Amino acid sequence: MKKMARFRYMVSDPAASADFYTENFDFEVQLKVPKIAILTKGDLTILLSGPGS
Repeated sequence: MKKMARFRYMVSDPAASADFYTENFDFEVQLKVPKIAILTKGDLTILLSGPGS
């Protein structure tokens, strides 16, 4: 069975944070809207939650 890791981070600017992860760590954007961004890399998923999410 393949294990997957998922993390949620509270950030002040999800779009800027998503750009950081994609540019520096080769994550792929699955969803990017004003209040949240979901990124993946292999079996790792990161949910970046902004204010009001």
